[in-house]
Amino acid sequence: AERWRDGGVGGYHCYVDGGGDDASNDGSVCRRDDDDDGTLLTTPAGWNALTLVLREPSVVKFVKYVSAAAPGSRWDVSYEYKVCD
Repeated sequence: AERWRDGGVGGYHCYVDGGGDDASNDGSVCRRDDDDDGTLLTTPAGWNALTLVLREPSVVKFVKYVSAAAPGSRWDVSYEYKVCD
C-alpha cells in the first residue's frame, strides 16, 4: 500500500491548471507555463476511498499511468455533475 501512496507506481489522480477558460477537459491536452507545472492537487490511489473535488471548468483531471511495478490492479468509478448556483 505504501507504493501506491508515494506515487512511485503512478495510479494517482492529478488536477492541473488547463490554461484558461477555453481549456479542454481532455487529460491528454494541457497547457503549462515554463515556471510552473500547473499541478493544483494530487490524490493518491487508496483502498476503498472516496474523493470529492470541486473544480473549475478550466481544471483538467487525469490519472497518472499505472506502472508494471504496481502491487495490484486499479479500478475507478467516476462521476461528474454540475453544481447549481
